[in-house]
Amino acid sequence: MSTLYKLCIIILISVVSNNAQTEKFMAVTFDDLPFQQNRDYSAVEQLEFNKRIISHILQYDIPAVGFVNEGKLFDDDKIDSTKLDILKLWLDAGLELGNHTFSHPNINALPFEEYKADLLKGEKITRRLAEERNIKYEYFRHPYLRSGETEEIMLALKKFLKNNNYKEAPVTIDNSEWIFAFGYNKAFKENNIEMMKKLGTDYVDYMIEKIKYYEVQSQQLFNRNIKQVLLVHSNLLNADYFDELAEAIKNEGYEFVSMDEALQDEAYNSENNFVGKYGPSWIHRWALTKGVDKSFFNGEPKVPQYLKDYSGIQYE
Repeated sequence: MSTLYKLCIIILISVVSNNAQTEKFMAVTFDDLPFQQNRDYSAVEQLEFNKRIISHILQYDIPAVGFVNEGKLFDDDKIDSTKLDILKLWLDAGLELGNHTFSHPNINALPFEEYKADLLKGEKITRRLAEERNIKYEYFRHPYLRSGETEEIMLALKKFLKNNNYKEAPVTIDNSEWIFAFGYNKAFKENNIEMMKKLGTDYVDYMIEKIKYYEVQSQQLFNRNIKQVLLVHSNLLNADYFDELAEAIKNEGYEFVSMDEALQDEAYNSENNFVGKYGPSWIHRWALTKGVDKSFFNGEPKVPQYLKDYSGIQYE
């Protein structure tokens, strides 16, 4: 074997190895369909905002999943046909929909039997629409990402979901995008164009900081960057800025993949015995189950104080 040939082989191996190390994959999910701020906008406005969100999703060829609160489809106990059209719009674009319960209840604030009933009530319309189009309907997303503050409820929910042929839809890149969304909504109502631009720009920067933070978390826990799952919402902020966010994510080296593909990562088979009042990232659930030192969680990016003050939301 010639020296030149050996050198070419070494270079090829190096390139392949470097590419394998830098590959990044992300599934994207949208919660609270048909629209997060359901009471702030007419059904026609919600439809137009969703059209813009879907156009961004298709522009970047993202196999997104939208999670539906079917209670938002109703006005005075009657289905709003325009809001129903929003779900059809997602499905007709080839996108999946999943169950986010009927009324978005907090599992820790009501009897478990009521929670189960609300969960099953939340699939009646969406499942039928998906099946009519031969699109699978299989994922459940926990409201507030909360899965039970007692071991009994946590385990009972897992069993209930399995018995009803649901897969949990985890989130690894948890964030407070919703606070940006509520601030952006306020600025829109006030016709405060300057604040809208500031919030939109800061939103994209904040989300990239969050992504980088969870990359580090993943490296610490698994010695690699796992296939991530991002949570955002169907709202005006993403109607206006999700394309910029998607572009920024691509610039970080990510390839967008389906939820199915993301969950093929063996990290999602990690032991998860998390029990708690709130709903953290699955990366944090795995870390807590492993019993990591509290320093593991240091450095998480926070929502800027000006946004908390402007939105009136001090949560985080």
